Amino acid sequence: MSVTSPRGFAGAAPAALAILLLAALLGAAGCSSRGDARPEGSDQAEEIRADRPGAEADADGSGDEDEDVERIPVEVVALETGPIEELIRASANIEAEASVEVYAKAGGVIEELRVEEGDEVREGDLLARLEDHEQRNRLARVEAELAKARREYERQQRLHAEQLISDQAFNDATFEVRQLEIQLDDARRQFEYTRVRAPISGRVTARLINRGELVRVNQHLFDIVDFDSLVARIYVPERQLARISVGQPARVRVDALGGRSYRGRVIRVSPVVDPKTGTVKVTIGLGGQPGLRPGLFVSVELIVGTDDDALLVPKRALVYDGEQALVYRVDPDALVARRVLLEPVMENREFVKPARGLEPGDLVVVAGQAGLDDGTPVEILDPDAPAADDAESAAEPAAGGGDAS
Repeated sequence: MSVTSPRGFAGAAPAALAILLLAALLGAAGCSSRGDARPEGSDQAEEIRADRPGAEADADGSGDEDEDVERIPVEVVALETGPIEELIRASANIEAEASVEVYAKAGGVIEELRVEEGDEVREGDLLARLEDHEQRNRLARVEAELAKARREYERQQRLHAEQLISDQAFNDATFEVRQLEIQLDDARRQFEYTRVRAPISGRVTARLINRGELVRVNQHLFDIVDFDSLVARIYVPERQLARISVGQPARVRVDALGGRSYRGRVIRVSPVVDPKTGTVKVTIGLGGQPGLRPGLFVSVELIVGTDDDALLVPKRALVYDGEQALVYRVDPDALVARRVLLEPVMENREFVKPARGLEPGDLVVVAGQAGLDDGTPVEILDPDAPAADDAESAAEPAAGGGDAS
């Protein structure tokens, strides 16, 4: 077995140390070379950037910002003047102030019917007749007895004047006549009860009996309504009370009749405010206009003010910040939207009249205002221009035709 002597290790140590030192020197030189190196073409890139237009502006953070501004597309209208009516709107059901239910005052069989539902009647007209044999016989008997008693009274009166009979005998004759007169009044009344008559003028709206039917006392027979007494009762907020007075005009629209409108006027304003609702009852008289009838649901517009030359702001332009109404007015030169707080002083179904802040010719946003704020840049759209999707759809067939050729 061979064994390495210590003298061999001692001879090899200087050579190994020299190799290690040389490797360290080469590594240091390589690091220094990489730190000073530049990528190929870097000088050319810097030269191009320096020559690009607007480079100095980019370095300063400034430039043509208008090209980069995002504008909100909107539709606008130019404000105009015109007539407006301020309205209080409410709804109600038409009622008849003069309507009656007719009841039987006597029992018996219905022998004759004189009217049908829808017939016009005058106060006192005969509606129906009950059998009257018993009442007629009683009336005839009492009339005969009274005639006899009056003849006897006249004879007793002559005898009493000649003092041929006592005062008591004469008083008895007088009492007999008076009693029979009372009975005659009752007999006539009972006979008249077999005649059912109209208590008011109007139209028969219900017939609840048939000929030959046996009716009892106090049975419901007819309904009669005076169509000249039709009204609509509405309830308006108490804050509007000072603006309502008797005689004010009103419009009533009936959707069930195709939205047909009728004229009305205020005939009564309640003198009290309902403390539970804070409203006041206002009665609108409608009269007997054709087509109106009790029970119809109607929309009422009470006219409380008019202006023939008001600035008209479309209601579709209004935006609400809480309870504050506002519109966006567009500056046609700067193309920015500005908030204008709105204080309506009159309004109808389509427009409001503002107290101040706007003028005729101002451009207000009517579509697209949901994404606006004060000072937002906008782009005014032409509402008559075709949409982009429609233009692309129209262009596709033309393009297809070109390929086919």
